[in-house]
Amino acid sequence: MATTMNQQQAAATAENIIRDTAAALHPQPRLDFDPSLGNDATQCLAEQLPDASKMVTVDRTAWLRGIPNGQQVNIANQVKAYWQRQGYVIGATANFAQGKPEITGYTPHKDPFAVFTFSFTTASNGWIAIGATSPCVWPNGTPPPNS
Repeated sequence: MATTMNQQQAAATAENIIRDTAAALHPQPRLDFDPSLGNDATQCLAEQLPDASKMVTVDRTAWLRGIPNGQQVNIANQVKAYWQRQGYVIGATANFAQGKPEITGYTPHKDPFAVFTFSFTTASNGWIAIGATSPCVWPNGTPPPNS
């Protein structure tokens, strides 16, 4: 398999998806990247990729702080509109009527193994989080010897 972005580049891209999304919101939230919410690289699980076990995906998740309670649907609608303006594909939306909106989607790419996925979730306490996950990448950007 060819070269990929490296683990640090994948992390930076995932964080940029979150930061750019938050920057488009009103009121402007403060991002609180939570290290307990998958902010580490994990082993790639794509069965279709040769040597996937030697690759990683990178997850980033941030809580959106400073959003007044009761604004979850408003913020979710802003996020969805922003993602659509970026050309991102919205995969699913749920729970808007219940006031606990969820959105999932992905960045379009010709190579299905270069797609970032993302999500907007509302916790049971009303807190909002945005997460982004990289595609499978080589930790250093290049396949290890003998791959």
